[in-house]
Amino acid sequence: MHFRIGVWLLLVALALPAPASDAPTVASLRRVSVALRADADKSAEQLAETLAALGPVDLPAIFEHWRSATDADRLAASPRRVGLSEVQQKALLLAIKRMPAEWRALLQSLTRPEVELPVRRGAVRALREIGEAHDARVLLELARPSTMKPELGENADEAETSAAASFTEAAVEEFETCVERMLERDAASFEQFGQRFFDADAELRPLLIEAISNRGTVAAVEVLTHLLGKDGELDLLLMTAIGKSAATVAPPFGKDIEEAVRSMLSADSADLVRETALVVGRLEDAEAIQALVPLLGHANRGVRQNAYWSLKRISGLSFAADQKTWAAWLKVEEVWWRDTAPELFDRLETAERPEALDIVQQIARRRYPRHPLAVELARGLSHGDCEVRRLTCIALAQFRSRTAVAGLLVCLDDASPEVRTEAGRALRAVTGLDLPPVRTEWDRAGY
Repeated sequence: MHFRIGVWLLLVALALPAPASDAPTVASLRRVSVALRADADKSAEQLAETLAALGPVDLPAIFEHWRSATDADRLAASPRRVGLSEVQQKALLLAIKRMPAEWRALLQSLTRPEVELPVRRGAVRALREIGEAHDARVLLELARPSTMKPELGENADEAETSAAASFTEAAVEEFETCVERMLERDAASFEQFGQRFFDADAELRPLLIEAISNRGTVAAVEVLTHLLGKDGELDLLLMTAIGKSAATVAPPFGKDIEEAVRSMLSADSADLVRETALVVGRLEDAEAIQALVPLLGHANRGVRQNAYWSLKRISGLSFAADQKTWAAWLKVEEVWWRDTAPELFDRLETAERPEALDIVQQIARRRYPRHPLAVELARGLSHGDCEVRRLTCIALAQFRSRTAVAGLLVCLDDASPEVRTEAGRALRAVTGLDLPPVRTEWDRAGY
């Protein structure tokens, strides 16, 4: 065991970058090696305590041991080299985490242009494992393309050029993975990367967009939407990413998100309008219908097709792709919403059974605007007549709007078994979950 650690120490020392004020000394590397080989049966937590006890002076050496042990390029080049166990690697990271202030200072020092590429990449890998929201800024500095690309001479041959391309590709993958892991580990990272997006080098911005969109959450949609309109060259890429994230999240979305996306339907670029016409459908933004109907006559075929798809998705209707048909329908719906709907909504909760049932049926026949309609229709869930409550559940199943989930969950405890059954069916239609009409089951599912 002593011989193996000794070999490891020698290899680490040989891998060190040029001497710098923050580079580990040989003596420091030796102290960390001794700590790593002490009590081989220790857990990662126990070993981390031993390492952390060495103090901040040995933090660079702790990081260097971990970096060298996880350098895929060096391991591939020397497959027989002696490495560190998973327990030892975990212990090194845990020790680093126990010195947060010193670790942040070390990371900042590694952003200097003269720091060698393998060391900078090692810092990115470390952030992939333990980085948090407050590390967003330093990550963007560490991953600056100008300092992460190998320098090639004028006479570089094909092999050198290929190796440099592979190196850069690997660095890109490490950066994207790091961002994704940080977003997964610390939700506050969404806000941090959003705030610092335009501080990042232009080459990193598309990578950030891709990494954020891969999370597929409401937070991802919010961050990406907030960036719309601030750099025209990125708007199409952002819109595509928003659509990708929105496809994995059930609507409705917030008004700010809907308004920001909807505003792009009037963009000059046909490509951007085409993508936006698709995304508003994924958001199920009822307010976008007014802008989508005219797009059925757009000169660009892709715009027409996406506008038609979104109109059907938002409304639940299947009219032909004819602008006049949709315009006539929209006019009727707007008149009903303005002149008839308010009074019906007010009477729904207090009307006697025959009238209340008729009101529910009238509302159920409408499709615009779907989510606000579902909110108003849900008033029928608290009606004193169980048949009104049951029919309201059936109607809400057709709307498939999550705005009704809270009211439907209450109906799972209804005194009427028929109401409970229909509430369960509606919840399954709205959420896509195949759960029985039992409140405890839905509670366990997080509702």
